[in-house]
Amino acid sequence: IRWLGLLAKTRRNQRMMRLAAAITAKSNAAEPVIIDIGANVGLFTTAFMAAAKPPKLVLAIEPSNYVFAILKIVTAKLDRVRCRKLALSHESGEVQHPRLRPQIRGPSVSDHDPLAKSVELVLAFIMNNSLYAG
Repeated sequence: IRWLGLLAKTRRNQRMMRLAAAITAKSNAAEPVIIDIGANVGLFTTAFMAAAKPPKLVLAIEPSNYVFAILKIVTAKLDRVRCRKLALSHESGEVQHPRLRPQIRGPSVSDHDPLAKSVELVLAFIMNNSLYAG
């Protein structure tokens, strides 16, 4: 149950919190908007929300079904976080994303594992204002 470990890690990662605080401190905006591309399980997303200068919004983008489900759990009570399950690209459409397969030692994609070669189709969007909606 690797994802439980990842979930616990999001709540106690001091290094990420210091980095997020340093990034938001450099912003001239009173409430910056943060885009976390490849948000994974939300380490940076939660760190930004815990910063002394919290952002107006964190847009957390994660293409993997498996990881996105964890991200949604992690950010469920953070009202300034919007999660999007998608990939960013130079054009809109669908892209093939390697499907991560949970294992005891954690998710992996291996050339030697035929089950890991499966892919999931993920919507790809051009980065624009429509990502902020909803």
